[in-house]
Amino acid sequence: MKVIKSIAAAPIGRVASIPRKDILAESEVSPIQTHCEVIHASDQDDTKAYLWHCTPGRFNWFYGCDEDVQVLEGRATFYDMRRREHYSAQAGDVIFFEKGDMITWTIEEPFKKLAVLRPGIPMVARLAKFVWDLTVGRLRLKPAL
Repeated sequence: MKVIKSIAAAPIGRVASIPRKDILAESEVSPIQTHCEVIHASDQDDTKAYLWHCTPGRFNWFYGCDEDVQVLEGRATFYDMRRREHYSAQAGDVIFFEKGDMITWTIEEPFKKLAVLRPGIPMVARLAKFVWDLTVGRLRLKPAL
């Protein structure tokens, strides 16, 4: 178990910001600025926890893995391009993004989130488990009564 009393006190490293090609709108006076710190990286898999800050603006983001988010500060709206639905979130809300989601973010006021990125189970592993359950799983003997 790891307890982080102050998120700012435990950064492991920085990660990349929003690619310029994905930024749709930003103020000419104040371009989008992000700051992202890895605060925990699992020894067991590729799960990581990040603390992310962003100034107001609009951008597209593609999710390469599942991401669970706790909004700590600010407000934003989201457009889910696959489902063609709009959402909004503010401090205190929890958001779940699925691997493959394509989301347009519109950050209305400075935004801070705690995000946990989970790699998920690869399709090949899910298929192998399915085949195992269909074959070997059926052959298991039940205990005698």
